[in-house]
Parts: sequence; structure tokens; C-alpha cells
Amino acid sequence: MLNPKHEKLYIILFFTALTVVLTWPSAWNFFSAVPSSGSDTMQVVGVAGYKANLLSDQGIIKGTFELIKRSELSITTLYAYFQLIFGRVIGYNLLFFASFVLSGLGAYLLSFYFTKNKPASLIAGIIFAFSPFHVHNSLSTNVGTMHQEWLPFFALYLFKYFEDFSLKNFSIAGSFLFLIAFTEHQLLAFTAIFIIFFLVYKLIVQPKVFLRPKLWIYVGVSAVVLSILFFFMFRSLFTIAGSEDNYLDAGLKSAVKYSNDSLAITIPPNFHSLWPES
Repeated sequence: MLNPKHEKLYIILFFTALTVVLTWPSAWNFFSAVPSSGSDTMQVVGVAGYKANLLSDQGIIKGTFELIKRSELSITTLYAYFQLIFGRVIGYNLLFFASFVLSGLGAYLLSFYFTKNKPASLIAGIIFAFSPFHVHNSLSTNVGTMHQEWLPFFALYLFKYFEDFSLKNFSIAGSFLFLIAFTEHQLLAFTAIFIIFFLVYKLIVQPKVFLRPKLWIYVGVSAVVLSILFFFMFRSLFTIAGSEDNYLDAGLKSAVKYSNDSLAITIPPNFHSLWPES
């Protein structure tokens, strides 16, 4: 009989084993090579190496502040930290595996929060962790969208916060929102859209919630703190967006050109690493 107190540990072990199986032979080459299907992976490793050298030369604290000043505090900085501690290959592979394990755990916890059904929650975790989108972005490598694992944790604690307005749930939700921003600005944009729909939903079904002063105090403080953090993190993007050479604006036609069709979200595409050219 499994001990209920160790349930999260069992879930982590389950998704760790599943990651080893479904990303094989990455585990076999864990100490010698990084999983990749293109040159973008080497670019991530190279940028992380540059940041690791800076952190090594200037020290962790001073080097981190230097990256903040340069508006270069991003997910590759985390890879740089891991590279300093574990080495280039092992550090990368630890984060690669963590993206699957934590994605599964987060989706499981979020699903169980609503369904109270363990088998259904486990299936939800498997679907989210090993979706074609995640596998492709992990191997291509789109390092920002590869690390989708913070999304279900943020949603979970956002819902929990609106249950009791506790400082604990608010702080945890804010921390995961920061991690989303730290990881990928596009995921942050989609998260912001989710928050807007969430607040509209709450306004419709629980309008009295918005009369509580504690809600507005927490929201006001978080808005100020996160605005300051996001300004330093995305300052270079703001500069580019306001310049004449704004390569960030791909035009409206690109949305049509690069959008998935209605089946692509459920059927593995032909570039899927596990079913190539299927």
C-alpha cells in the first residue's frame, strides 16, 4: 500500500521513469550528449556558456546583476547556473528532463484540484507533459516554450488564492508568474490573456470577491513589483519594438501563415521526433 504522504514523490518518480522511456535514448546519453534535432540547441548551449563564463569571472551575485543591467536575465541564465554546477552536458540534460517531469506533476496537481480523480489527473499529466508541442519544442530547441512546466502551477495557485486570499497562495502564484516571464515572454503574454478571462469569469460568478480590500492590496503590490522586474527583463524588447528596425513585428499575415490547423493540436505533425514523416 502506497503511503499517501509520499504521493507527490511517487508522481515525480512515475513521470521521471516515463520521461526516460519516451525520450529514449536521451537517458542513455545523459552524461555524454544533449538531445537535439537542430542547430538551435547548440545556440542555447553557447549562450548559456557565455553567461556561465561571465558568472564565473564576476561571481554569481555580481554577474547576475550584470546580466540584469544588460537585460539578459532569461531562461538561458538558469542553464548557465546549472552549467557552472553540473557541467555543460549534465546541466542541460537535468533541465531537459525536469521540463517533462514538472510538466506532468503540475498538470496532475491542477487536474486533481478540480476532479479529485487520481487516474484522470495522471492521464492529464501525461497528455500535457508529452504533447507533440512539448516534445517538438524540447528537441528543436525552442528553449522558452520547452519550459512550459510553470503554467499549471501558476493556474493552480491562482485558483487557490481566490479561495482564501492567503498571502501564501498569493506569493506562490506570483513566484510562478515570475518564472513564466523569466522563461518565455510569449508564454507570459498567453498567461496574461488567461488571467483576463479568469478575472472576467470571477466577476460574473463571484462579484463580491472584488469588494474585498485584501484583494486590491495584493494586486496593487504585485503590479508594482512585477512591473519593475518585467521592465528590467524585457527592456531590450521594448527598445526594439520602438525602433524603426522592429523585427519583432512579423505582420498580421504571419498569424495566418504559421497558425496550426484544427487537427494539428491532436495529431502529431510530420516533424514529430517520435513519429517522423508520419
